[in-house]
Amino acid sequence: MESIARYSLDRIIMPLGFRPTSARPSPLDLDAGDPLSCPSCGSHHVVKNGRTHTGKPNHKCQNCGRQFVQDSQQQIVSAETKKTIDKLLAEKIPLAGIARVVDVSKSWLQQYVNRLYEAVPREIDVSSKSECNLSRETL
Repeated sequence: MESIARYSLDRIIMPLGFRPTSARPSPLDLDAGDPLSCPSCGSHHVVKNGRTHTGKPNHKCQNCGRQFVQDSQQQIVSAETKKTIDKLLAEKIPLAGIARVVDVSKSWLQQYVNRLYEAVPREIDVSSKSECNLSRETL
């Protein structure tokens, strides 16, 4: 009777993805064919660490603690694009319009503008004017 109950229980549970604890893979064995390496330190001691807001698996290095995504879609913004952004900012185009035209995210553009603003010197060198005595005769 017990073997029948165990058989039916295994038929129900196993297709759902439940495995006995001893059958679970080690966290270090993410993908035996292509082990991940940390982009910072190059270590292969990498474990899964949840998912990003877009649903991609997030990983964490056990050596240095860095979190990363295996195939991130981040692209570096070229110097030419930054030059175009600077010109559009000088024309007082709204940030949403610049982000749409240049195809960058609004958050990246806001951070870029903030970095530009921080680079502007806060002190202004003002020279004093010579005082002139104005009188009605000179006017």
